[in-house]
Amino acid sequence: TKSTALLPLLALKLASNDLGDPGLAALAAAIRTVVSEHESSTVLDTLDLSSCDVGDSGIEALALALEEEAIDENPAICHLILCNNKISDRGALTLGRALQTSKGLHLDLSSNQIGDRGVASIAAALERGRIRLVKLRSCLIQADGAELIGSALRKLCLNCTEAHPESVCVDLSGNPL
Repeated sequence: TKSTALLPLLALKLASNDLGDPGLAALAAAIRTVVSEHESSTVLDTLDLSSCDVGDSGIEALALALEEEAIDENPAICHLILCNNKISDRGALTLGRALQTSKGLHLDLSSNQIGDRGVASIAAALERGRIRLVKLRSCLIQADGAELIGSALRKLCLNCTEAHPESVCVDLSGNPL
């Protein structure tokens, strides 16, 4: 049976460790286990995996854990920091699809190899109000990707109601726009 007791909010900061894809896959499995055992609870307030040598395979494992939260009221992770890794368009597409069901996430994917193709699914999650803050500094996003983000923001604003008054922040600094 699932436990409904709330877990304490935690920050897990593993920045600058050689975690890699196998380490993230193991961590993602643990997150999935906790999410499946604890209904309506946030597992981690902050997960910082900056400079951990994480690539697309690790992101795919993490995406599975984030998709698991779709049935719960609260996000498994509130602040997801993945900057300075090896995430490409493939990983960003997978992560963006998983975030379609998330709520109010703060996401930092700065300094990865994410281009226009990868930013498309991130923009879709942004458009649905699933991401409240997204940092994509110093990636490979060009004018087409920036246009996708702009279009997502425009659609989000058109769909805003009093029930969703929260602000959204997007940082595309340092991209070859």
